[in-house]
Amino acid sequence: MKKILTTLCAVAMLAGCTAGGSKKSSTNTSTKEETAATVMVGTGSVTNVSNKAKEGSDTAAQFDTTFASVVLEGNVIKYVYFDVAQDKVTYDATGHVTSDNTASTSKKALGDKYGMKDKSSIKKEWYEQVEALEKWAVGKTVEEVLNMPTTQKDEKHTVTADKDLMTGCTIGVTAFQQALEKAAKNAVEVKDVASVGSAILTQVSGKDASAEKSGEAKASSTYGVVALDKDGKVVFTQTDEAQNAVKFTTAGALDGEAAAVATKGEKKDEYGMKKVSSIGKEWFEQNQAYDEWTVGKTAKEIADMKVTTNEGGKTVTADKDLMTGCTMGVDSLQKVTATAIAAATKLN
Repeated sequence: MKKILTTLCAVAMLAGCTAGGSKKSSTNTSTKEETAATVMVGTGSVTNVSNKAKEGSDTAAQFDTTFASVVLEGNVIKYVYFDVAQDKVTYDATGHVTSDNTASTSKKALGDKYGMKDKSSIKKEWYEQVEALEKWAVGKTVEEVLNMPTTQKDEKHTVTADKDLMTGCTIGVTAFQQALEKAAKNAVEVKDVASVGSAILTQVSGKDASAEKSGEAKASSTYGVVALDKDGKVVFTQTDEAQNAVKFTTAGALDGEAAAVATKGEKKDEYGMKKVSSIGKEWFEQNQAYDEWTVGKTAKEIADMKVTTNEGGKTVTADKDLMTGCTMGVDSLQKVTATAIAAATKLN
């Protein structure tokens, strides 16, 4: 338990990434220049799942989860954040997992390590191109971003044809547009917003196939947006989890489809947690209880949540108020919330 809390506090203190203007800022110190606004805040994601086998190589199950967070004032974008969790699990012709799978790093967090700059026609790294897209989108309506002029670069990539944007962004834009559209639809009105932060964290796993059970490659991406007031206290949190899997046989063959499914939050009652829940609540209901519990708290208070380990080995809350509405694992939600708070930037 101490290790978890120490890690979360360290994340809250040290984590930081760029968003809608790309400048880091502290949310714990208010200034006279800070203002609070009533805005619409939301987040959403889309995932692409593929399973590719190359001659002489292991098969790769790949998961690309693109997520977006948006702040709207009226119908105008004041803040937008994009990132992609791109994860692979490889397995051989006997159904044995050959990759080392743990927590992954998003494309934006990889920074210069992603390695796009040398291959880019404009000599810009992936995170630089995404920041250019974010900067271009701020001040526009969601409809203007969704309806930007585009052209087909190749079979897989639709890129912008906007003359201003294409000088800084030549990567595919379709998934960003789709995620933004979802984020806008999920947006709700929030008062007293001074700064906003977003984050995505992923756990990747792989299980060997056996005669009794199919092998599995899985990626679980928890993401969210957090809005803070002038004092650095949470006024709104919206989180969700995109969990996708590919199954395979002992012959290294695909077992079923390699296709993305709805997020846990989007599944609502279809997720199926309610019937096994000790409090009779579905995943989206417990997730909402967690989001609401964070309101009014600081990053430290969220990181210092009392937790315990349940019989299944999951880290669950021991907070008396929260445990009445949420008994599922909360460690990934804690971490993504702390990371989002640490990365928060002031609204312009």
